[in-house]
Amino acid sequence: MRIAELSTLVVRQPVKRGAITFKFGAVKVVESLIIKLSTEEGEDGFGVIEATPPLGLPVTSVLPILGIFREVVVGREVVDHLRILAEIRHKLFSLNYSFNPILAAIDSALHDLAARLAGVSLCRYLGCVSNGGSVETLDVIPLSSREQMQVDIEECLSKGTNAVKLKLTGNGEDDISKVRHVREVFGNGLQIYCDANGSYEYDSAQDAAALLAALGVVSFEQPVTGDDLVAMAALTASRNVAIEADESVCSKRDAHAIINHCAADIMSLRISRFGSLQQTIHIARSCIENDMGFRFGAMFTPSLQNAISAHIALALPKQRYAHDLSMHEMFLNDPFEGLVRRGGKIVIDPTKLGIGLKIRSDFGKFCPVPLTSR
Repeated sequence: MRIAELSTLVVRQPVKRGAITFKFGAVKVVESLIIKLSTEEGEDGFGVIEATPPLGLPVTSVLPILGIFREVVVGREVVDHLRILAEIRHKLFSLNYSFNPILAAIDSALHDLAARLAGVSLCRYLGCVSNGGSVETLDVIPLSSREQMQVDIEECLSKGTNAVKLKLTGNGEDDISKVRHVREVFGNGLQIYCDANGSYEYDSAQDAAALLAALGVVSFEQPVTGDDLVAMAALTASRNVAIEADESVCSKRDAHAIINHCAADIMSLRISRFGSLQQTIHIARSCIENDMGFRFGAMFTPSLQNAISAHIALALPKQRYAHDLSMHEMFLNDPFEGLVRRGGKIVIDPTKLGIGLKIRSDFGKFCPVPLTSR
């Protein structure tokens, strides 16, 4: 199976309720760049680059270098996908370019095609014993008023979710009051994860961790800034509540530093930070070998990225922690169809090959930039 074309699709998805607020500000529109590899036989493989500032690479910085991909990819056999990725990595490294998100998208598309060629799902191609399965997900609750937060959680529960992640602000008194309110209203059956996005100082984070533990919180994500591994390690050593590293993990080197410094109980994984599916699997296995948990983190992208993460999760030993695989439900006009959610689980259909998603036939109605060859 030979690759005949590399195409791109710029996707802009409005937020369903107008805007959602996080520490870095309000998001009204989510932007992504879809990579599509097509073979001479008519098969398509897909990957996605997160492009919403300040979370991802702006589309304007990615499109100019796609010619590098085309030179390496077009005309090559799909079975050579690991060699193709290595060649792209070498070319981008020579340009001193921040390339992991781009590499991850190309690698996803190559793996999608390779799994299709093998006649199996992506998770089976990556080593899962079955061709499908389900992965537990939580729902992220953005920053909002207490009343809106309660409405959001009630909506999640109506879908069958049993786990939510509350965003914190770094104001210990307000944050603890918010979590206590959720616990009192929804009871002990609700799994509560908390994410501070690095908004606490060390001393106040220690105080908050003890109080969150008393409220039965599952994990306290990124309590201090991402570069403060000393504080992360001290918080982890205190054993109040499970500490999760997110902003501290922006590369393979960061991941190994977290492990070596025992600076978290849980690591948040995104393939865009590591540059490939296999590298992500390697880091996940390193976590397991060092008694550290892992979860796949939230992405401001269409459903494609969460489908890929679910496939990787199925190829790894099951974790006790819910993944962030439902963020795409906050956005309108997803260009992909086929990702199934049942209650609090993302379900991978064992009858579908590769990633198992396809481009919607009407995607042209809401994608401002057409799918074009580069």
